[in-house]
Amino acid sequence: MIHELLLNVWKIVKHRLFILLVGILLIFWILINRIFELQIVKGQELANEFSIGIKRNIVLEGTRGNIYDRNGIPLAVNELAYSVTLDDSIIVDDRGVMIRDLINVIEENGDSIIVSFPIELNEEGEFEFVGSNSSIVRFKKEIFGDKRLSKVQESLTAEDMIKYIRSEDFFDMPVEKYSDEEVIKICAIRYALYLTRGSKYKPLKVAVNISEKTLAMINENQDKFPGAKIIVEPRRQYIDSTYFSHIIGYTKTISPGQLEKLKVHGYNARDIVGQAGIEKEMEIYLKGTDGKQTIDVDISGRTRNIINTEEPVPGKDIFLTIDKELQMKTYDALEKQIANVVVEKMYTKQPAKKGIFILLKDVFASLFNNGIISLEQLESSSEEQYQNNVYSTFNKHYNNIVDDINYDLANNVNQYLSEEDRYLDYIIDNLVSDGILLTRKKVENKDTDDGKKEEETEVEIEVYQKYKNNEISINELLTTSIKEKSVIIDKKEGENPSDIEIYNYIIDYINTKILETNDFKRLVYTTMAENEKFYYRDLCFMLIEQGIVTSNEKEMSDLKRGKISALNFIKSKITNLDIKPSQLALDPSTGSAVVVDVKTGEVLSLVSYPSYDNNKFVNNFDSSYYYKLINDPTKPLVHRATKERRAPGSTFKMVSAMAGLEEGVINKNTVIRDLGVFNKIYPSANCWIYTAYGSTHGNETVDEALRDSCNYFFYEVGLRLGKDDEGNYIPIEGINKLMKYVEKFGLDTKSGIELSEYSPKNPTKDPVRAAIGQDNNSYTPVQLARYISTLANGGTNFELNIVDKISNHSGEVYEDRTPNIATQSNFDPENTKTVHSGMLKVTTKQNGVRGTAYSIFKDIPIKVAGKTGTSQESKSRPDHATFTAFAPYDNPEIAVVVVIPYGYTAQNSGKVVKEIISSYYDLYGTSETTTMSNKLEY
Repeated sequence: MIHELLLNVWKIVKHRLFILLVGILLIFWILINRIFELQIVKGQELANEFSIGIKRNIVLEGTRGNIYDRNGIPLAVNELAYSVTLDDSIIVDDRGVMIRDLINVIEENGDSIIVSFPIELNEEGEFEFVGSNSSIVRFKKEIFGDKRLSKVQESLTAEDMIKYIRSEDFFDMPVEKYSDEEVIKICAIRYALYLTRGSKYKPLKVAVNISEKTLAMINENQDKFPGAKIIVEPRRQYIDSTYFSHIIGYTKTISPGQLEKLKVHGYNARDIVGQAGIEKEMEIYLKGTDGKQTIDVDISGRTRNIINTEEPVPGKDIFLTIDKELQMKTYDALEKQIANVVVEKMYTKQPAKKGIFILLKDVFASLFNNGIISLEQLESSSEEQYQNNVYSTFNKHYNNIVDDINYDLANNVNQYLSEEDRYLDYIIDNLVSDGILLTRKKVENKDTDDGKKEEETEVEIEVYQKYKNNEISINELLTTSIKEKSVIIDKKEGENPSDIEIYNYIIDYINTKILETNDFKRLVYTTMAENEKFYYRDLCFMLIEQGIVTSNEKEMSDLKRGKISALNFIKSKITNLDIKPSQLALDPSTGSAVVVDVKTGEVLSLVSYPSYDNNKFVNNFDSSYYYKLINDPTKPLVHRATKERRAPGSTFKMVSAMAGLEEGVINKNTVIRDLGVFNKIYPSANCWIYTAYGSTHGNETVDEALRDSCNYFFYEVGLRLGKDDEGNYIPIEGINKLMKYVEKFGLDTKSGIELSEYSPKNPTKDPVRAAIGQDNNSYTPVQLARYISTLANGGTNFELNIVDKISNHSGEVYEDRTPNIATQSNFDPENTKTVHSGMLKVTTKQNGVRGTAYSIFKDIPIKVAGKTGTSQESKSRPDHATFTAFAPYDNPEIAVVVVIPYGYTAQNSGKVVKEIISSYYDLYGTSETTTMSNKLEY
């Protein structure tokens, strides 16, 4: 029985169904055991891990503070706009393809990505670095993750870097999968994401202010763009930007250098910060405090639930001391007057009288040279009669020039001082800048007497020196340079081209890479205009056809029939600002103006001309516009009111007058006779009236000397200040006494304004010439304004302010900036009154004697104290024109300074001062914001 039982059991055990059953039971046991372990033993731990895995902390960017004028009128605000962000933490099968498709959607709808990259494709389709050498080194360090680069890494070209970046070991972007154009754009985004790896979660902003089409396409294709999200955010907007760009500045993504300085304040590589002006100087106040939101997301990164939110705090608002309306009227008055000066000095031919003038040919040459006239329109406007005439004339001349150049390149023809010579020099300059022709070489210095070897120095190569001296031809320069291995050309590894092959390469390079460029053609156009190769009527109508100027039917008819000359036509277009002085870049074409409240030190107007549109830099930086400004001969990015120093000329004479009066070397009744030539020093110095007319001012008191701007009188004051108790003239004594009053008027330091500013330069050598502002002293307009303000109020030297107050977003005042007194001088009121009286005589007629600016201010119903200042920098260019003033004379409220470099005479600046004062006191009855405090009663 037992045996049969065991036999049956064995049969059952061996049966396949039993084995299957046992297997199933074993599997169930394992599953139950695992479930018990997961749910009971480790349940809480795994639940916590799961919770952590689906939580995400999102940074909520704090809104940037607004900027207002003194009356609460907005100048910089935030407008709501849609932007595209990209979250790098979301898993993507092929990130490169996804980013490429996202870029395509953005660009196909007229939008653009805002992320920059230090490598670009040039016109030849080659990779090249952009930016400074330090930024390129920083870029390489970021890519290689090294604080110090090896020599091999330092020498890597842009092409080498792209090869490494797109390799499988880095971003993995195969050559066969992406074009070079796509690589640059994709790398820009991936590099920006790479820079913030490991930092707290904050999506990368890819595009801003996108269109509704872009918004719709991205929202409808979320599955194709994992991690891409549309957000609503504030977009910086500058109102009436041209008038305020130098003051306000602009914002941009933080640079590595800025990040180093600001990271202690919690900034990261994706923050937007101020780059210039108030946006930069008040960055810490304007920046909002970021908030945080904890969200619950699914595996695709979509938000399922908002767990917690810490609201962001908006940045503080900045209220400026600037009056918007006064600022705009000041800018317009300055631009209008500069245009008037250009028109006044313009002729068709050089006039017989002495002086510096602007010729009509110079105007058209400038319009060509400065890029105002479009060469592309000229080449493609066969149906436009006058453009076609101009282009046909050019094309014939251009072809002849190219033929002549190629003849010179092929033959040993000595240079001549001619039009063609200009083009040859242009070619050589380009070969040098392109790194093809070397003009300098390193020379190892010999051992010195002490056995030490001096460092290597660079010297100019002899053959290049001979070319510059017109001793050899361009043909000989090139052939000799090839023999001396001073020519570097692109060649493949292992190639060893002959001299003739190198020469042919250079000739081909010149013809295709230099002579066919628009830059060279523009040079030819400019030279042809200078040599009057075009008909002026054709050029005038060309301006109309290109839309540079406007004209009605009658004017065009009169111009065509000769009733209006080309000269008068152009003059009218400059007068009505169809053609702006800044576009011509002739003398004068720039200027600045400052208005200060003498009772508080508040800057009411701060103008720099020409200006620029800072809206093109914010939100989406316009690189082409930036480089255009960089190459503009008038340098629009320079804030001339704070960063352009000029000799003060005769506007410094009030410092000398106060120094003389306070030190007792003169009094208000002291008479000094102008003898024309001041020969008490060597070399002698002349009074301006003697140099100009061979006459003198005769006997002068100090107030009369200010009225007539008598150099001789102030030479004597400077001499007396330099004498010791024994009557010996010691120049440093005079300088020290002058500097004592320079300090009292605040001219020894920066003005205190909350903007970047150059330091002043003060006299150090010759107190006689320094007394008329002609030593080595030079100041910015804002520093002159501080000086005149101190003089006007009797000795209170304020720290100038352009920031009135800082407020929290709720409107509560966080900080009040004005007024702030730097120093207080107790001048003798009689001495102050004497100097003020002299300044009043400048603008009025007293006892039948007219001041130097009487003709300007004679019809203004307010007493103005003023002073002209003219200084010469170059004999071949006009003098600089400066005018300083305060008003009203009896109870000073404002100080005004206007500087027009190369403006011919100070009267030209004085006319702008008159317009500013008229606007401030609303003498024309046109003001919309003038308050009762500055409404003139008369």
